[in-house]
Amino acid sequence: MNPSLALGILAFGLAGAGLLHALRRGDRDPLFFPVAAGYALAVEAVQRLFLHYDYVSLRPEFRGVPLLVPLAWAGVWYVGRTLGLRLAERRPWPVAAVIGGLAGVLVAVPLEALAAAGGWWHWSEQPALAPLQAFTAGFTFLLGYELVTRMGLTGQVRTRVRLLFLILTLAPLLFIHAQALYLARELLL
Repeated sequence: MNPSLALGILAFGLAGAGLLHALRRGDRDPLFFPVAAGYALAVEAVQRLFLHYDYVSLRPEFRGVPLLVPLAWAGVWYVGRTLGLRLAERRPWPVAAVIGGLAGVLVAVPLEALAAAGGWWHWSEQPALAPLQAFTAGFTFLLGYELVTRMGLTGQVRTRVRLLFLILTLAPLLFIHAQALYLARELLL
């Protein structure tokens, strides 16, 4: 089987399995996947300002980022969040965000390797940043998401308020993620 096709099936499968699990057993929050995909799209757009990697022939795309990428990240973060909450059940919630970020790395690093082997993208410099990028993106998203979730804003009436709080919380965390990667890149060069 073509590695590129296999990765596409795996990425869509991961996002689809996460969504199916969320609908049947897990978190039924209608904001998780759209907000996760939106944050992932923003992460990719910001990273491309200072990290040198290119996507190859993945369509459709938005501002140079293939739409498959944020969908795959949303699936990875859902798996990370689910594992983090289960493994850190009796610990403070920020621990769940750290464990979720690490679990996301365990899922994302093989996807990164498959994608590079399949020719979906290639890093022009420092491919060693991929695991750090996966962790900081997942950690910042899960930390912000859990922070807003712990505020107790639930129900249909509060969806708009939660979305506003998610945007206001995740925007600065996006720049913390970008700064951590930029500093790591400078240290490695």
